[in-house]
Amino acid sequence: MTNSEIARAFELRLEGFTLQEIADQFGASRQYISVVIPRVKERRAGTVNVTALREYLLVNQITISHLARLCGVTDHSLRMALTTDRMLNINFVIKIHKATGIPYDDLLKDYESRIDIPHDN
Repeated sequence: MTNSEIARAFELRLEGFTLQEIADQFGASRQYISVVIPRVKERRAGTVNVTALREYLLVNQITISHLARLCGVTDHSLRMALTTDRMLNINFVIKIHKATGIPYDDLLKDYESRIDIPHDN
């Protein structure tokens, strides 16, 4: 599976899909999916990489308020994510990722330390 497929499988898992349902969608075995998708260590995903999100705003010439509407989050919560080092709920991060397309490892400062990702040895 590609990294983007693994990220999508991870999203499906967080949305409540079973390992078997995810495996069926990708034409893989349940056991393979259980090995390759990241395991959330906790419900907090990490802090936002402000540079990546601000760059997205500038490139797309949109306001924080507009992005908040696209993400389905409140304007206040998005502003807090951009101005503090507050740990974000994983569901909040998924909403930002889906709305912007910014990869998780670019969106979060400490993505790999908060989520177990299998690496090739």
